[in-house]
Amino acid sequence: MPTVMKDPQSLLSPENGVLVGWTTVDSAEAARRLASGLVENQLAACVQIDPPMEAVFPWKGKVETETEWRLWIKTRRGREKEVLAYFAGAHPYEVPQWVAVAAASVHEGYHAWLCGATAGKET
Repeated sequence: MPTVMKDPQSLLSPENGVLVGWTTVDSAEAARRLASGLVENQLAACVQIDPPMEAVFPWKGKVETETEWRLWIKTRRGREKEVLAYFAGAHPYEVPQWVAVAAASVHEGYHAWLCGATAGKET
């Protein structure tokens, strides 16, 4: 049976709590670029890219239908501001989607790996 974290408070800590966030982009190439940049800059431990899907949303007074790729971004709470700052220069959208939820339970080994993979200098 997998080991879950023994100290649930560390999941809620301002620095090491695990966040799973998502955003969308308009092409597979943009998804790969954004994912690679986040991982290379230690802002995310892992980014998974979903296959294309259809999105319907209001934009500038009309309803739009577009094909998008969703990126699932695994990071720490202590890196979230840097993820958003990275989006400002690297995300292709004028208003990037960013929705993140805090993990309620994380495998102990995965948590340690995620913290190590996102251990770059925080600002």
